[in-house]
Amino acid sequence: MSQTLDFLSSFKCRLHIADLLRDKSAVQSPSLEPKALAAYFAESLSMIDSPLDICLLWELPNHLSLDEMHIFNNVLSRYVKADTLAHGFCCFKLTRLEMRHWYGIIRMDEFVRREDFALEPAAHAHSQQQLVDAMSAFELERGALRSGGRVEVLLRTAGQDATQALSRQPASG
Repeated sequence: MSQTLDFLSSFKCRLHIADLLRDKSAVQSPSLEPKALAAYFAESLSMIDSPLDICLLWELPNHLSLDEMHIFNNVLSRYVKADTLAHGFCCFKLTRLEMRHWYGIIRMDEFVRREDFALEPAAHAHSQQQLVDAMSAFELERGALRSGGRVEVLLRTAGQDATQALSRQPASG
């Protein structure tokens, strides 16, 4: 959302925007091989040419199965450095998966969230621990329960040894 661009414009930074769900049928096709999904994620992130400081996941975790998140994690780990942070929202109850929002950052401690009924709702509920396990390039910094059964998570790069081991793993999942 434009609020995020306005907020980030006050920092000296490079911004990469990747719509990983632009072709949701490709991401969630049961016949898609792990290597093909990894290639899809790699192509979606191909504009990144240096390690990331922050990765805003928004609601992505609930749009991916645990297997898909593992594959995404393997691809994303190529761009993770020792102090990379990741932020996202997840829902751990199947009955609360109406997650179809756009987010914007207004200030360091304030987000705006706008529901968009044109977006497909999330399809996968994950516990906070499942999310952390699937995104093994990171470890949980903190999590907080928000309205509507959403959990807000801040992840930080996993231990240096784990990050180095991930960078040597093939991205095929």
